[in-house]
Amino acid sequence: MRICAYRMLLKSFSVVLPVGVSGLAVAADIDNGQKLYQPSEMRPSIDHWQGAYVGAQAGFGGTATKLTATGIDQTNTKTAPAFGIYAGYNWQVSRILLGLEGELTYLGNKRDRVVGTLGNVTAKSNWAAGVKARLGVPIDRFMPYLSAGLVASDHKLTANGATNRTVGVGLALGGGLEVAINETVHVR
Repeated sequence: MRICAYRMLLKSFSVVLPVGVSGLAVAADIDNGQKLYQPSEMRPSIDHWQGAYVGAQAGFGGTATKLTATGIDQTNTKTAPAFGIYAGYNWQVSRILLGLEGELTYLGNKRDRVVGTLGNVTAKSNWAAGVKARLGVPIDRFMPYLSAGLVASDHKLTANGATNRTVGVGLALGGGLEVAINETVHVR
């Protein structure tokens, strides 16, 4: 892994400091039968970033409910465990990874509260589904990435015996680091 990082560093210096590299090459011309630097293509040591993948995710999801009753605004937030699955496909173009991914997440957020004239109010959000594009740069076993897409989630509000259901759609922006544990297992 260090050799690959050293070669990338040396290549970047050869562009920025050509005089220093050529001076180094002259010093390396001493007849010892070895060359100081062998040019090679910069590639991850594990070439498996491209292709289809499926995964599972776990974390926390949150909802915020804003109620207006008798001219008073009340905002309630609730956080609960969230679990889901995702699947996608990656295309490697030179040193860049382009991907498309879909996900389905169980949220399980539910909040009960007594609110003035409305009585017992229940706000609930069970699921979220999304599709997003990914842009990453694989570096050996690591790949920092950015993602952007759309996500939809259900919302159910019950007050005074009446129920209102809606589906909200919003923008999802994210980023992270994906680590290849081996050729088939990645953690992010």
